[in-house]
Amino acid sequence: FAGGSSTVPSQIYSYRMQLNGKMKLNQTVVAPAGNVFLGEYVHPTQNVLYAALPPTNQVAVYTYAGATGLLTLQTQVPTTGALPCWLTMNATGTRLYTGNTMDNTIDVFDTTIATAPVFLQHVAVKQTTAGSGVTSLKFDPTGQFFYALSNSPTSSSLHVFNVNAD
Repeated sequence: FAGGSSTVPSQIYSYRMQLNGKMKLNQTVVAPAGNVFLGEYVHPTQNVLYAALPPTNQVAVYTYAGATGLLTLQTQVPTTGALPCWLTMNATGTRLYTGNTMDNTIDVFDTTIATAPVFLQHVAVKQTTAGSGVTSLKFDPTGQFFYALSNSPTSSSLHVFNVNAD
């Protein structure tokens, strides 16, 4: 999948890799309600794609057919944070995290049912510079640490979270 654009409405493009290695456009999906897609994340174990919808503070949830890659919108869930732009998940796919740029926060969703995320928590990240906002989220390869990068026009801050085994 490829997507994300600052134009309204933006699109997600589904491609199919052919036997000769060339990619062929499969489908174009327009953002719901003239929205803009930004961060996208593919569920690690299910045929589900999550796409941030910053202007409406939502995450769109799509399923896709494994054989074809064709996308179907399942639902849209609201975030508590403002301007969700960045997404990531834990390795097991049970938690979805949104980096909310406008208010420098992270929202956590339970994705035990991959197509029906349930809001769990809203976390304010310490603002080290006026105007900073979360711009990137990532787990380390061991899954023991979670990183959030906050940027402002004048500086960047790396926030490190220790992940408990519970």
